[in-house]
Amino acid sequence: MKKAVFLTIFFIVLIILVPSTAAQSINTIEVHENGTALWTIQERVSLETQPKLNEWNQFISTGQGYRYQQIVEELNDRTNQSLISAENYTKRTMEIRDVNISYDMLNTTTGTFGIINFHFEWVNFSHVNSSGIFIGDAFTEVMVPSPENVLIIKIPDNYDIVSVSPEFDKDDGTRLIWDGTMYRSFNVGEPSLVLKPKTDIWPMATNFVLPNAITSTWPLNILILILLILISGISVLLLKRKRTITTENDDDVSLLEQNLTMEYLEDEEMIIKILIKHNGQAKQSDIVTETGFSKSKISNVLAKMKEDGDIEKIRKGKSNLIRLKNN
Repeated sequence: MKKAVFLTIFFIVLIILVPSTAAQSINTIEVHENGTALWTIQERVSLETQPKLNEWNQFISTGQGYRYQQIVEELNDRTNQSLISAENYTKRTMEIRDVNISYDMLNTTTGTFGIINFHFEWVNFSHVNSSGIFIGDAFTEVMVPSPENVLIIKIPDNYDIVSVSPEFDKDDGTRLIWDGTMYRSFNVGEPSLVLKPKTDIWPMATNFVLPNAITSTWPLNILILILLILISGISVLLLKRKRTITTENDDDVSLLEQNLTMEYLEDEEMIIKILIKHNGQAKQSDIVTETGFSKSKISNVLAKMKEDGDIEKIRKGKSNLIRLKNN
């Protein structure tokens, strides 16, 4: 009885500590700002016997080996099918290019594996517009991650995550990790991410350089204190100037417009997500229903989005059809 309990605890701990070693496939997607993504699909093949190990070594040296050639062909077919399916679903023109295949071996606590690395570039994988980057609509039924997979999405360094669904299991900065070996399942269009460019102005301040004569003789803490005082003084001056300006009627209107712009930006993101959810287009009345906003508010936001070139409005009988434009 004690032995059975011990073995049960051991296997539970093993699953928790080394989930990635159980994965049959590790998919890494590096997303770029222009919507292109660099993919690496790493397929693992168990080499638990000496004949299989010999067969693997012969395959990577000669390229001959039906079982492993079939895996490569299946990867190539699945990628092409995913492209066609994603194009039909998103209405975006896409392309798979620069396909490259490499091989390796991996020794883990659970055994030895042959590694097939399938690299390619997926053009127009993400939807990009003036609001940000939208990831997920290319995950159709063909390429949606499975429970045997680990999915890693690397986002651009200068972008922040606005929303993500479902929540990732781990992250190490710009790499988000979903571990399918932990019994996670995905639906079509998942994982879904919305990214926005960072607006941090601190790097501008860090570019300030003090003269060598000062930096060579003054202690570091004094230099930091002086820098903070300078930044605080500039902030106070800017605040006073802003208060003076806002006392004038014209500038009150300008400030109101800025606030409205921020509000519209958040509403635009919500509408874009709804359109992506509905295959890139939806009735205006459906958008009103899903957002819960008034008809007039949605009409104003859509007018702004049309002016910015993010959508097109098509008259269908007594209603409007709203469609995303490809950027």
